[in-house]
Amino acid sequence: MQASVRQLKKLTITAAEATDNLKAASNNVNVATSKLDNKNSPLGVLLYDEASAAHIKATLKNLETGSEKLDEDLQAVQDNFLLRRYFKKKKKAEAEAVEKTDK
Repeated sequence: MQASVRQLKKLTITAAEATDNLKAASNNVNVATSKLDNKNSPLGVLLYDEASAAHIKATLKNLETGSEKLDEDLQAVQDNFLLRRYFKKKKKAEAEAVEKTDK
């Protein structure tokens, strides 16, 4: 009977700790939700300000376009007759390094 009472006390303590953890998590969620609802916070601006959202979309589109153009320019540089020898040497050195690691 005493062992059962001790186990019941342990179970009660564990349940109380779990309840405290759930309360703390709930408070954290409430704080995060209030920050999301605040239209002046960075997250609130991202969620609610349509002008900022449009600006971010335009920025991402410009980054994507710039990345594509940079890829084209880098390919052109590799095909340039003035720099072709450099890239051939680099490719040869990489191939030799791979051969050394395979041995």
